[in-house]
Amino acid sequence: MSNRLTVSAFALFFVLPLPLYAAADDDTAGSVGFHREVLPILARHCAKCHVGDRAKGGLRLDTREHLLQGGDSGSAAVVGASDRSLVIERITESDPDLRMPQDAEP
Repeated sequence: MSNRLTVSAFALFFVLPLPLYAAADDDTAGSVGFHREVLPILARHCAKCHVGDRAKGGLRLDTREHLLQGGDSGSAAVVGASDRSLVIERITESDPDLRMPQDAEP
């Protein structure tokens, strides 16, 4: 599957339904809503390289299972605490060769 088609499929199944999930994310005052706030960022900045069977580093961000499984490193991309999250580590990395996204500002 081409990257363009894969990103389009990501948008179709994960980004377009956002309004349907936004209300569920608002249940806890002051909490960050995954579908309302996090998923659009992943779609905009990460999906180009981390969706589908050809995801770079083996890290797919298109399902919860893949986020928890992680990529080639074997570490889960997302964990309960942000200070142990590989995603947070990569977007805050000071080394430009390791920082994500590689082609844009974090």
